[in-house]
Amino acid sequence: MSSRALPHRLLRPACALAAVVLLSVPALQPLLGSELTCGYDNQLHLWRAIEADALLESGIFFSRWQPHMALGFGYPLHTFHPPGSALLAALIHRAGLNWEVAVNAVFALGTLLAALTMWLLVREWYGDLAGVVAGVVLTTMPFHTYVVYHRGSMSEALAWAFPPLILWGLIRWQLHRQRVGLVAAAGGLAAMLLTHDASTYLFLPMALTACLALAFAQRSKQALGHGVLALALGLGLAAFFWAASVLERSDVQFGRVTAYPYAASFVALD
Repeated sequence: MSSRALPHRLLRPACALAAVVLLSVPALQPLLGSELTCGYDNQLHLWRAIEADALLESGIFFSRWQPHMALGFGYPLHTFHPPGSALLAALIHRAGLNWEVAVNAVFALGTLLAALTMWLLVREWYGDLAGVVAGVVLTTMPFHTYVVYHRGSMSEALAWAFPPLILWGLIRWQLHRQRVGLVAAAGGLAAMLLTHDASTYLFLPMALTACLALAFAQRSKQALGHGVLALALGLGLAAFFWAASVLERSDVQFGRVTAYPYAASFVALD
């Protein structure tokens, strides 16, 4: 490839990336201020980020035990809840931004990264224009806006940036034997596990299906092995968190997190 052809080859993807970013701004507008949105989990994630910052101040990057939570008695938060989003907010805060802006920045980064990784995945099959449309549509999908602005789930909003990256990585690794695909698939899966493990468990069957489909398309056992290797490597990189979470789940009343006693809705007669 000539030196003159290279800039022209890069111009189209660069314009597409710029289009994704610019067209995503309207969906990010509520996050561009200095106050938190009305998401009902915002305060919870803010506390987690502040605790992560306190541990960073002590030189601790990851700890299962959060010593300042539960009225100072301590709480094993990161035995069951991934630390990724709280750590990212703490690092942004330590860069000089106030806490409200840091939390909003994580939501905005999650939304923007999801749009960019969706563009990356869709352009693989249908070209840049389709990728731009898919990325921008993702930022305004009802489920995504519900998670960001109503629920205020910082970890889940960030986690959904990784599924398109994982699928793109599997395509590049299994079909084209490009090592960047291995890094993207394995790194994306590990990052998703360390951001929102529940979403990862929901996504894993889809990732395995994609792995099988790509291998079947090539009629290649080697391609299947490559895909399994990428997913296994991703699981292994994050095993220090999820293995303990799975093995120790029987020691806590985890079912009460998702089950609400209907009888508690009524006032007692006595």
